[in-house]
Amino acid sequence: MDAARDAVTSAISLLRENGSRMELAHALRFLGELERSAPDSDGGIAAYEESVAILRDQTDRATLAHTLRHLGDAHRHLGHVDAAVTCCEEAYGMYQQHQCGSELDRANAARSAALGKELVSDGNAARQRWRIARDLYERAGVASGVTESVERLAALG
Repeated sequence: MDAARDAVTSAISLLRENGSRMELAHALRFLGELERSAPDSDGGIAAYEESVAILRDQTDRATLAHTLRHLGDAHRHLGHVDAAVTCCEEAYGMYQQHQCGSELDRANAARSAALGKELVSDGNAARQRWRIARDLYERAGVASGVTESVERLAALG
């Protein structure tokens, strides 16, 4: 893990000097993913946030939405409820508005948004997002996503 983190950090340094902004955003997101999987880390928040800031100035809405979802998930895992909900809702809305990304990406965004809505006790919005996640997971052929969605809907009543 340390070797991978060091390699990505070196690449980021080079990209800051000579690379494209999109390449830098992708490298930062990858660093965020590495950090998120490391125990006792900040979840990659800083790397994700910098990636999101760069992506906001780009035209690739799918990559921005995907990175926002990861940032929201990292916030949720660290217990930052408000930040998690904000990021996941923005990602979910972006996928809905632009109809970008794969069905699996959109399903994952609906799932993350549903989990956020559960955290703030908004059952109606959570149910709506779980239904969308279920349908998208079904179309994407992800049985575990369908099962989780059905179980969460049943628990919400």
